Amino acid sequence: MIRYLHLLPLLTLIGCSRCQPPDQVDPPPDLLLELDGMSFTRSEVEEYGRYIREEVDHRIGQLALTETVLDKVLIPMKLARRAFPEQRAQKEKHARALSTYVGNQGVAELAARGHTLGGYRPESPLTRNSLPLPVSRYVFDESNLGQVSPPIEVPQGYCVIASYDLERGLTRVSDRADVYQVPF
Repeated sequence: MIRYLHLLPLLTLIGCSRCQPPDQVDPPPDLLLELDGMSFTRSEVEEYGRYIREEVDHRIGQLALTETVLDKVLIPMKLARRAFPEQRAQKEKHARALSTYVGNQGVAELAARGHTLGGYRPESPLTRNSLPLPVSRYVFDESNLGQVSPPIEVPQGYCVIASYDLERGLTRVSDRADVYQVPF
C-alpha cells in the first residue's frame, strides 16, 4: 500500500484536469469555433446557410458555406458588438425608432423620413451579392416587397431598408432589387 502513495498526486492531477473551474461555462453543444473568447455555433451558421442554399447557390459545399458566413457575417458582427457596444445600442435605438415610426406606410414614407438621416436609393438595382447577407435575406424575400424592414444588424451597424421592385435574373445570383436604405 505504501509503495502506491507516490501515485496519489498523479491521480489527483488527472482527476482535476477533467474538472472545470466554477466560473467556466460549458460550451454550447453545437460549438463550431471559439476565437478570441467568442463562440460560433453550427446553428448560427445554419441560420444564414439555409438562405444561401435555398436562394443563392444550392451547389455550395458545407466548408465554403461555413467560411462565407463566418467571414462575411458572424466574425465581423461579434467583433463589432464587442468593440462598440454603446455605439451599436444607440444605432439600434435610432433604427428601431425609424422603423416603428414609418411602420407599414411603405417605401415612399421611408424615403421621405430617411432622407434627412442619410438614407438613399442606389442609382441602379442591387444584386444579392452587393448587399450584406442579413440585408439580402430580407430584400430578396418577395413577401417583404414594399415593406419597411425592422432594424437589420450588419457588421457596420444597423440598416432599415425597403424594396421598390424585384427583378428576377437568369440565375438567383443575378436577381436585382431596387431599394431604399437608411444605414445607421
